[in-house]
Amino acid sequence: SVTSISFIIPSAQCDFHMTSSHKGFLNGAMMIGMLIGSFIWGYVADSKGRRFTLIICMLMDGLFNILSSVSQIYSIFLICRLLSGFGVSGSTTLFSYLVEFLNIKYREKFLSWMEMFWTSGIILLPCVAWIIIPQTFRIENEYILFKSWNLFIIMCSLPSITLAFLLMKMPESPKFLLAQGNHKETINCLKFVHRWNSNSGDKFPVSSIIMPSSNNKSNNGFFDGLYKSTIDLFTSKFKVIAIVTCIIHFCATTR
Repeated sequence: SVTSISFIIPSAQCDFHMTSSHKGFLNGAMMIGMLIGSFIWGYVADSKGRRFTLIICMLMDGLFNILSSVSQIYSIFLICRLLSGFGVSGSTTLFSYLVEFLNIKYREKFLSWMEMFWTSGIILLPCVAWIIIPQTFRIENEYILFKSWNLFIIMCSLPSITLAFLLMKMPESPKFLLAQGNHKETINCLKFVHRWNSNSGDKFPVSSIIMPSSNNKSNNGFFDGLYKSTIDLFTSKFKVIAIVTCIIHFCATTR
């Protein structure tokens, strides 16, 4: 969904009668949504869970992508892309979700593999666009005009929706459960992982876990917690890391 807009605009500009300003707003809408969403979803992932956050974000991205594909008015299309960006920004939680299932020995390897699939998707996207968008079919009545570029948007929404439903069959991150003080759920999660990873059929050898002396549960409201976690970034302990990370990310993504 993030990079698909560059393939859509040349075809959509006629249907929406877009000016150069309209195209610029459309390109920026998703990025603005991602900027706002990244600020919020990080806290949600730490307070409500990685799996929960990923399911909501992927469903949100997929839903608003589909809604944008049938939008007949530019302003509605723009809002749908903004909200799609808001949702897809939470997909970065996947990095935390993955590594919290892994031994330190394997983290770098599996993160590299995950990035490879992302890169493969970026390479595959132009091929899908090349096949679908040049098609001349259209569905038109008094309510809707649906062309090949609309179908392309729907195709781009399928990975997010598929991932959301697959995650519904997966457990929450064991590290998150442990940090929340959920002993029973942590054991059940580790049993699930052991059952999938072990070919021997042996029973999971661990029956109890020493819980941390303190957990990450908070009695603060959502906005209070979000405010506190934001302020923490600028304390002496984290501010240098936060600033350096922002600079690196800005330089890496600026074209």
